[in-house]
Amino acid sequence: MTSIIASTKAKIYGTKNSWSLKPHPEFPKYSTLSKIKLEIQGSKKNGYHLVIEPENFCFADYDYDTLEKAMNDENEMFNIDKNAWKENNKK
Repeated sequence: MTSIIASTKAKIYGTKNSWSLKPHPEFPKYSTLSKIKLEIQGSKKNGYHLVIEPENFCFADYDYDTLEKAMNDENEMFNIDKNAWKENNKK
């Protein structure tokens, strides 16, 4: 099973339980620059799972058929270079 991790910072809009990476009309004044942990785990057989954990906010997760799709989607959201991902040794 693959398990890789990365981290970044991004502006989070909203509240702890309802957030977005883009300004939200219900929460236009609420934004925080947050540390974000990312993990992709899975296998070719079972697919891949991207977990996004902004500090002090609830996590979000997405499922993908391939590792490439998970990394491409993550790159569109956070622009993290593929070389920045490291093996997760805490499996």
